[in-house]
Amino acid sequence: QAFLFTGVSGVVINADDTTYGGEIDVFTSPIDGLDVGLAASWFDAKVKNVPMRVNGPIVRDVRPVYAPRLQATAILRYGWEALRGRFSVGGDASYTSSFYYNLRNFSADRFGRVAMVNANMSYAFDGYDFTLGIRNLTNVHAGEQGFDLASFCGCNEVSYKPPRFIEFGVRYTF
Repeated sequence: QAFLFTGVSGVVINADDTTYGGEIDVFTSPIDGLDVGLAASWFDAKVKNVPMRVNGPIVRDVRPVYAPRLQATAILRYGWEALRGRFSVGGDASYTSSFYYNLRNFSADRFGRVAMVNANMSYAFDGYDFTLGIRNLTNVHAGEQGFDLASFCGCNEVSYKPPRFIEFGVRYTF
């Protein structure tokens, strides 16, 4: 079953598809205090004979929605003991290839590929944990969700991931 957004609502259609994919995750601590992680996935899928209009005569094979072909993530973290506590610094980076947010796969309904980077540091002692992080370090403009409203208003409604922001946190564990 596939969800086809049309007008200001949607319908569920039955459609044949083919799906192939794979993923790999590797996490290691090669030296004391250092953590390294890598993950990647590949996804190849096709939804067959999707109507370009509900009950319309034109059909085509398309990619499923919110289904990027490639995704990858890397994480690097290092921690050490100092000043009666534990310091750590780290970061992560992720890559997502382009994907569609409407089953018809029109170019206006496509989010482009994006790479996002985050960084953080922390200090923990006696039950306290202080953290400072920067999310979306490179301030990329990354689409997250969209709705094709072309038949209603000739427009799309789109939401984006948050821009760069700094966060500070304090936690006490007892």
